[in-house]
Parts: sequence; structure tokens; C-alpha cells
Amino acid sequence: MANKLWSAVQRGTYNGATAYTVGDFVTYNGSSYTCILNSTGNLPTNATYWALVSSKGDTGATGATGATGATGATGATGPAGTSFTWRGAYDNGTAYSPRDNVSYNGSSYICILASTGNLPTNATYWELLAQKGTDGSGTGDVVGPASATDNAVARFDSTTGKLIQNSAVTIADTTGDITGGAYNKVTITAPATSATLTIANGKTLTASNTITLAGTDGTTMTFPTTTATIARTDAGQTFTGVNTFTSPKIITDISDTNGNELIKFTATGSAVNEITVTNSATGNAPVISATGGDTNIDLKLDPKGSGKVVPDASVNFGAFTAYFTETDNGNSGTADTIDWTLSNKQKSTLTGNCTFTFTAPPGPCNLILKLVQDATGSRTVTWPAAVKWSGGTAPTLTTTASKIDIISFYYDGTNYYGQSALNFTA
Repeated sequence: MANKLWSAVQRGTYNGATAYTVGDFVTYNGSSYTCILNSTGNLPTNATYWALVSSKGDTGATGATGATGATGATGATGPAGTSFTWRGAYDNGTAYSPRDNVSYNGSSYICILASTGNLPTNATYWELLAQKGTDGSGTGDVVGPASATDNAVARFDSTTGKLIQNSAVTIADTTGDITGGAYNKVTITAPATSATLTIANGKTLTASNTITLAGTDGTTMTFPTTTATIARTDAGQTFTGVNTFTSPKIITDISDTNGNELIKFTATGSAVNEITVTNSATGNAPVISATGGDTNIDLKLDPKGSGKVVPDASVNFGAFTAYFTETDNGNSGTADTIDWTLSNKQKSTLTGNCTFTFTAPPGPCNLILKLVQDATGSRTVTWPAAVKWSGGTAPTLTTTASKIDIISFYYDGTNYYGQSALNFTA
């Protein structure tokens, strides 16, 4: 740097956003620096871009206190303070706006983001203003009756919280047995290992509404080895939510909501094979599978008497699909697409000189196309390149109005080998 020519430019106090060039002088934290490499955003203490010219000196001794200056002019009035709205006890159904104040569990909170249904303990929507203090240790002025039943559970009388009265519910001293009639709700709190609700032999637990088994641990209802039933005598049973039945035994059938048989079961004592039903996601079909101990298992459908197995539309045999309905493509116009994946029997009414496009079926199969001349007639057809004819020449279609030609194809997975039967009358 000894031979470098410095063009000293005084740039004042260093600014991180200013572009400095070699030779610029700045002050920073009481010292002076000169730029030795063009720089933007690099502090003067970075020796790659700056060289120290003079360091800040030591702080001098404190000078004598000067005379008190004259009182300055009165400053401008400050902005108005922020107002707050006291909304009372927090209500889960109320819509709160910023700066609304509420009380919750003894503490007070301020709303900082518009909120409905978010507890004041949610720091996204609320800030704590004042924390609830520690409960006092003083004694109250609860008053009881002149006499009471031994072991009776005391209950509050009226709503003051100061009067208690006798009750018909008692708790035994030694056994902890609870007696005294019906209960709206009984909660069993588990100790460290387990908790059990025991119903003595010959006794009945009756619930007028709902019995709920809840919690994060596994919940088990265990029945004795003798007959046990969960049932309503007046209607069917409804299970909602996620219900797991470990190897349930269905005796004979499953009935519908009217009590009519829906599915019947016949047991085989030495059975090793069964069916498995698998559901599916969107775009896929559910599956009924033969499963079990054997390596190769047929899946048999057995009609009753002279009945038949009747597919509703089509049956897919792997790469081949058999259809049982005719797909009517309507009027052809001058271009018509025959989608052989929909059916292997198709119809097209020729309403113009038509160029056909074929959508291939899933595998080799026989196909039939019924062509119907419209009331005008004389319509012609241009076939896809994959269509092959005996002798290499396409048949001449019937051109008479309203006549029908039947075109048959054998599709081998690539080409359509065609033949015709012509001039049918509707």
C-alpha cells in the first residue's frame, strides 16, 4: 500500500448503506478510517476494506459543571393514550377485538388479535395483564345443621356456598362402600396400578342414557365365560366411532335395520380358508379375496336352485373384460371415438361421412360394432389404421337409409381383425 495514491475524501460518520471507494475517510466509534478496498456494508473494523488512521483517544477528565440554562419552551402535547374495553368474564362464544380485556380463572388478559373461541391462555390471541394471586389460607364461615347422619356425605344448601346439609348418601368407614340410591354420574379415578368397578353377583348396572368409556389408555369390557349380552330389546344396536372387535363370533347372520337377514353364515368346523374384504381409495375398486391356509383357493359364487350369477354390467378377467350391455355412441357426425373399455358391444348412428377412432380394450377380445345409416343414408366410414380386413380391402357398407351393418373384430392387443355382416333391416 506504500505506493498507492490516496484521494482523501472526507465522508463523515460511517453509514452501512453507503458505497465507499478507495481513499474515502470516515469516522466510526470515535476513530478515523480510510477505505483501502471498495466497500458497501463492511464495518471500518474490517481490515480487508479499511485501514485505521487515528484511534479514539482516552476519555478526558470531567469538566466543571456549567451554569444552569434557561427553561426551554413547553413541548407539544403528546398523542392520545390507548383505550381498553373491559368485557368481563371470558365467554367462548363471544367475538373479541384487539384491546378487549377479560377475566379468566382469576387472571385478566388483553386481546391482541381478533378472536372467537380461543382461550385467553392462547398467546397468539391474548396477553396476560394480571396473574391471579395465591389463594389465601383463612377459614370460612360454612354453617351445618344441628345434627347429621353418621358417614353421610355433606352437600351445599342453596347457592351461598356457606350452608351445608345432610344427604342420603353415605360412605362406610372401613370398606368405603357407597350407599344411598341412584347417581347421575360416577367417576372412578385410577390409582398408580389399576382401578376396577365391580358389580356383585346377581346385581345389575342400569344406565338410563349413556355409559362412556374414555381416556388415552386401552379400555376393556370383559364378560364372564357364561352367557353375556349387549343388546336393546326394542331396536338394533348402533356402534359409532372406531370400534375394534377382536375375533368376534357371529353365530348365524347379520340383520338389517328392519331385523331382516342381510348376510347368513354357515360354519365349517375344520375351516382353514376364508374370504377377505378390502376397501379402496378413490379410483380403485374394493376387493373380495379368497384367503387362508391353502396355497391355491378358488372363489365360488353359488346361485340357489335355477338361479344364475348375474353381473350388472361387465366382468374383468384380468387382461380381458366381458361386457353384457350395448354402449350407444349416438350420432357419429364426421368423427366418432369408440371406447372399447366401456363395452365390447357398441352402436353408432352414421349422420355424416365418419372417421372412427378406437380406444383399445384392456386385452385380446371379440368386439362388435353396429352401424346404422340415418334417414339420409349414403354415409361412408374411414377406419383406424389398426383395423385389418380379409384380403386387405374394407367392406362396402350398405348406403340405404336406416339400414344396419354389423362389423365384428378380433382384437389381439395391437390390431383389430374385422369382418362384416351387411344390409340388416331395423
